[in-house]
Amino acid sequence: MCVRTPDEVTATSVRNLFPAYADYLGDERPAETSCVLSKESDGWAVTDALGGRTLFTSIHDAINAIEYALTLTLLTALPEFLHLHASGAHGSDGAVLALGGSGAGKSSLATSWCATKMPVLGDDIVLIGPDGVVHPFKRLFGVHPHRLVDLGITQSPELAALSDPGESYFDPGPVSGWAMPQRVKTLGIVQYRPGASLSMEPVNTGAALAALVASAMPSGSTAQQRFEGLARVAERAHAVRVTFGDSVQAAEMLASL
Repeated sequence: MCVRTPDEVTATSVRNLFPAYADYLGDERPAETSCVLSKESDGWAVTDALGGRTLFTSIHDAINAIEYALTLTLLTALPEFLHLHASGAHGSDGAVLALGGSGAGKSSLATSWCATKMPVLGDDIVLIGPDGVVHPFKRLFGVHPHRLVDLGITQSPELAALSDPGESYFDPGPVSGWAMPQRVKTLGIVQYRPGASLSMEPVNTGAALAALVASAMPSGSTAQQRFEGLARVAERAHAVRVTFGDSVQAAEMLASL
């Protein structure tokens, strides 16, 4: 995907969105422009390859839209994998994954794992191969700024420039590193509730598979391949349902299983 920007400052901002995939998005990009970011009198406009134009009031919102478009472009280039809405890290003798809807605490858990130097797989999307092995999707984490402060994580100046008061971009690579592909040992179906005590209960294979299927994205491998890959994960993993109010405590417990 080639993004045309109005100046070098915004070009640098776009390049900083995917440091782990900079070569893919740069050297191997298509010759024709597929997205244009432009400064308008009433804000910032993002125009796609089909001519669709969206106006944003702030550069942060425009950059977020481009980040999402780049994410979809990268996932399209990985059709052999199942794309799963989950966060994860390299746990004890295998990967630990956290499943849940928006606001369930997936990113908070991933950031907590990163803060303890556990190599991570992603905070919102991970990749599952047809053999059930999980691979990292090296996308920047999107977390609330106070989470980074609470965990003692320093944000790079380059990414601080892309962030807004409600969400910070954070590259876990220099802090904990990205995890190597591995089998899933622990599967957590998680739910964050403010002030809740940590609770955990076992989940059977059928319920684990249902949660995995519900978290599968429509992109990537075929429906049959998605089901077969997720069935392998559900059969092998130790699945639990977790409710928590403290992400650090929950992350530590899931990693220890």
